[in-house]
Parts: sequence; structure tokens; C-alpha cells
Amino acid sequence: MKRFRFSLEAVATIRHHEEDQARQRFAEATRAHRAGVDRLEKTQQELAATMEERRASTARSATDHRQLQEWQNTLQQRVERQTEELKPLAKAVQQANQDLMLARQRHEAVEKIRSQRMSRHEQEGLKAEQKILDDLANRETLAQGLLKEDRV
Repeated sequence: MKRFRFSLEAVATIRHHEEDQARQRFAEATRAHRAGVDRLEKTQQELAATMEERRASTARSATDHRQLQEWQNTLQQRVERQTEELKPLAKAVQQANQDLMLARQRHEAVEKIRSQRMSRHEQEGLKAEQKILDDLANRETLAQGLLKEDRV
């Protein structure tokens, strides 16, 4: 039986490469989003600590209190800015995920075709092998029949 050859091998290779690239873009988008979330959480923690310090500092001078208020305002602005910066990062993750799913589907479609063709190739090989075995069995039966006729 001749060796299996998949005629869409080049397409399968391209689709595999596209899926790998999509997976890489998804990972990068996820990392960027995670880094943004981490920055936001750190700023929120710093803001909470500053707010707690302001509440606890009743015996401070007006200047210290004003400085803490200004720092709190700065941190609040930072939180708002970082929250806004997260929106496009989250959209990028969502888009990268959709691209990855599409690339995966396209790759799986080619692999399904490969599997079907491989199965068909194997079935044809088994049929050809069975045909050869049947032919050999028929020849052996004929040969035994001829031998019996010669003996008679």
C-alpha cells in the first residue's frame, strides 16, 4: 500500500502557524491586561491606605492634612485614569480571544479533513489487502481442486 499523502498539508501548516500566532497575541493581550489590573490594584491599595491615614490623623497640622488630601485626590485621579486605560486592554483581550477561537476552528477543520482522509486511506488499504487475501484463498482452493482431479 502506498504511503498516505495529505494534499492539504501546506494549508494545515499555515493554519497551525496562524493558530500559534493567535495564541501568542492572546497571551500578550492577557499579560498587558493583567499588568494594568495589577497597577490599578496597587493604586487602589495606596489610596485606601491614604484615606485610612487621613481618618486616623486628627491631631495633624492643617498643612499635613492638606497634603494628604491632595495626595488622595491625585491617587483618585490615577485610579480613574487606570480604570479607563483598562477598557481598551480588556477589549484587546476579548478580540484576541475571538481571533484565537476562529484560528483554532480553522485549524481543527483542516485536521478533521486530514483525519477523514487518513481513515479513508486506511480503509482502502484494508480493502486492497482483503482482496489480495481473497484472491490467494481462491487460487489455493482452485489448486487443491486441480490436485484432487489429477489423483482421480
